[in-house]
Amino acid sequence: MEKEVVAHFTAILTKRLEEIIPGIQVLKEALKEGSEMRPLDEVDLSSSRYSLEIMMRIQSRSHQELQEIASALRRLKRGDFGICTLCDHAISLERLKAQPTTMVCIDCKRGLEGAERIKVA
Repeated sequence: MEKEVVAHFTAILTKRLEEIIPGIQVLKEALKEGSEMRPLDEVDLSSSRYSLEIMMRIQSRSHQELQEIASALRRLKRGDFGICTLCDHAISLERLKAQPTTMVCIDCKRGLEGAERIKVA
């Protein structure tokens, strides 16, 4: 992969990483504060639990995205960024622009989605 392309994706992924980390810290603090609160009645308790559940889902998704970005940055450093982990073919630049953390080409992704549909049915 050309140096300019590597630099481009490194910048994009690093910027996204810098955006996610503060949000994760804020969520951790909010979860800590929320778990320490003692609701006064059942309605408050229900509302508090619902809010905590939503924050935990957001934190889980953010953590997953953080791992995907870190993995993509490692692949950039190793030089195997943009290579499908399933078929070893190049992932199109258009796909990488749309989903820079992807590890599979569009054909393999379609195959995986097709297999999921069959499994669900």
